[in-house]
Amino acid sequence: MMKSILTAIASFTILSGGANAAQLSFPQPPPNYAPILTQATETLDLSLLAKTVAAFLKSDRYQTDSQTQFKVSSQGNETTIYLQNKIITQSGKKFRAEITYAKPGEPPQTGTLVVSNGTQLWIYRPDLKQYSVTTYTSFKDSGDWILLGLSSFAFLDFPEADRKIVVDGKLSAKNVLTYLGLSSNGELKGERRTLEGEAFYVYDYKDSQEGFTLSAFVNPKTATLKQLQLAGKSQNLDILLTEKILRRTANPAVTTNTFRFSPPKGTQRVKSLSINPL
Repeated sequence: MMKSILTAIASFTILSGGANAAQLSFPQPPPNYAPILTQATETLDLSLLAKTVAAFLKSDRYQTDSQTQFKVSSQGNETTIYLQNKIITQSGKKFRAEITYAKPGEPPQTGTLVVSNGTQLWIYRPDLKQYSVTTYTSFKDSGDWILLGLSSFAFLDFPEADRKIVVDGKLSAKNVLTYLGLSSNGELKGERRTLEGEAFYVYDYKDSQEGFTLSAFVNPKTATLKQLQLAGKSQNLDILLTEKILRRTANPAVTTNTFRFSPPKGTQRVKSLSINPL
């Protein structure tokens, strides 16, 4: 699963110019924007992990506002891409996402709207006055889903039957690792860390065979996920992806049109459309 994520990110950044960073001029991220990966050595807090997973899946619908940073390095060149996401997700693979490229300290650039009713999916680019229609499965296979944010995609792809099991209180500290498909052989480690003056409990999942590390930053007082970081190497690119969750609100208001798209007047339908505006 995570290897496919790295491949998707690599493909996206190559198409964006990540393989030739000299052609792009992005400002450096603010200090401490992306946490430094460290070797976690504390006793793993499984109770907090179980509470965090249960809190993450408590509702069948959320609105998430987040900032995502892609940092890609290749042969001494480095590119950083910044995104702001506002997405309403609902079980059954339904979502409505507003994705904007936004460099720190500058006004947002081109925005894209992506809407899914669970099977059919629409992509709308107002800058091009174009839209396309595809399927959720095809969108997922394309790799463009990484722009939705790792946390939102994790929620969308979580089976509803399993979500209900978690909500019913059947996930405990004793079985949380097994339920998440992890063994207790050291794949997952945890420790307390401080980032930008805020205390977190950080879970690091390292898969040396596939070549990636996934880190989840949790507020230990509220058992809420605040940040995800994915680091790895794919297609000769060193990749660091950081998603900072600004707000995640349960049960946002929706209408019959939230997960449907009606093209504005003068908009042209095209066969395919990429979310990537670069």
